[in-house]
Amino acid sequence: MARPASGDRHRPVVPHRIEDELRDLHEPRVGCELSHQAPGECRFRLDHLGHRVRRACAPARHVRRSPRVGGAGKWCTWVRGHDSDPTRRAAVRTRPRYHRSMDARTALAELEAAGTETNRAIYLRHGAGENQYGVSFKDLRAIAKRIGKDQVLARGLWSTGNADARLLACLVAEPARMDEEDLDAWLGDISYYALVDVFVAEVASQVPGLRPRMERWTRSARDWTAQAGWDLAAVLAARDPDLPDRFFLELLAKIEHEIGQAGNRTRHAMNGALIAIGLRNEELCDEALAAASLIGPVVVDHGETGCVTPPAIPYIRKTLAYREAQAEKRAAKAKAKATAGAR
Repeated sequence: MARPASGDRHRPVVPHRIEDELRDLHEPRVGCELSHQAPGECRFRLDHLGHRVRRACAPARHVRRSPRVGGAGKWCTWVRGHDSDPTRRAAVRTRPRYHRSMDARTALAELEAAGTETNRAIYLRHGAGENQYGVSFKDLRAIAKRIGKDQVLARGLWSTGNADARLLACLVAEPARMDEEDLDAWLGDISYYALVDVFVAEVASQVPGLRPRMERWTRSARDWTAQAGWDLAAVLAARDPDLPDRFFLELLAKIEHEIGQAGNRTRHAMNGALIAIGLRNEELCDEALAAASLIGPVVVDHGETGCVTPPAIPYIRKTLAYREAQAEKRAAKAKAKATAGAR
């Protein structure tokens, strides 16, 4: 029997017949051993009517072996099978822990309660607009962690237009369920540089096809779209070891020739991509430093904020020095450990 669709995994628990529940959960074959209860694994009791009654999640401990899955007054736990028989391992499945899904209205209320006027004023100066509550990024990530991944909720949050809701949408989105059309639609709605950065880091960089997406977005005349494209270029420089140096040399040439005429936030993202390319390897480092020397200072208007665009040359050199110092510390630690082990 096919596993439940991803959209069914977070349904709230409601009393219903045990036969229906077992059909959803892939009933373990009779005689299977229920080995260990995972931490936080929910336990259930079947009442005299055969209804499945939820009890509080229990700590990890051995679960009593049972000759059958359930029965009136009997406790049972669905756990991942540890049986040597692969057919039994496939049969004994854990359904993801139940949690009551949050809708967009509830999430907005929670965001509003978490916001502060101080943060709201700060984000307003950074370009977030009036439609925002001033929720700190720490609180946003805490809320997102509690919710988990939920693409339906992410779409609902995004449709509100609220800056905090859209940041949360990026954190709870499921990139595997998004395509190029979805990414372009979301990016087309953005007019806030911090949201572009989070969108790229949490969503756009997690969907396959980074290189063609980066090339397409960097050609855009729209400032926010081009910013996202150059953010992706920095991601490729840091994460994709298979790309040849020639690809990044072409990007450096493009940055060198276009950064002076690029949009405000695009210039900042280009500078970040240049730094990321310079930190990729020694050969590209020399080329990036040469390009940065020709470009000179990169001027970006950060508005009434304390933000600055880091100068590429000192930033690259400082980062390389830090990496070298860390490598020396690791080498010394490994040598000391080896010496102690030889005694």
